[in-house]
Order: sequence, then structure tokens, then C-alpha cells
Amino acid sequence: MKILSEKGYKDYEARAEKLMQRGTELGDMELLTDEEKAEFMRLSEALDEYGSAYHPLPGQMSSLLTNAILSGSQGDRYAVTQIGLYQIK
Repeated sequence: MKILSEKGYKDYEARAEKLMQRGTELGDMELLTDEEKAEFMRLSEALDEYGSAYHPLPGQMSSLLTNAILSGSQGDRYAVTQIGLYQIK
């Protein structure tokens, strides 16, 4: 599962909320079916991945920036600004 847009993020978030509500109604998330638990885990992981890339917590660097730095060749230099990541030539 991969979230590609803010609309997709909201959709995944609503689906996860629905599963949490169902777990609450049952009295425990462990009472969800195995399929529901697996779906909740997939949704949670996708939400976390998208959130860390596009909505990082204060003091944290976006995973998009981190991945760009780590995937660059050894000779590349980068500058990180509030707007984004720039390769220094």
C-alpha cells in the first residue's frame, strides 16, 4: 500500500479510523478478525510513511529528504532549507 496524494491520505485515515471504532465497539483491537488486523497494520504503515515524508514532526527531517541524501552518490553535496532539499553543484 502506498499513498500518492493528500486525498489518498485522508481515505486511508478514514479506513483506519473505522477499524479503530470497530475495535473499540468490540472492546479490544485484538477482537478484530485477522483480516481486519492485517488491514489496520497495512493502513497504519502507509499512513506513517506518508506522514513522515510530507508531515514530519517538529525537529524531524522529512523521510523524502533523508532518502534523497542517502541515495545520492558519495560526491554529491546537499543543502536543506525550509523549502526543500537542493543539490549543490
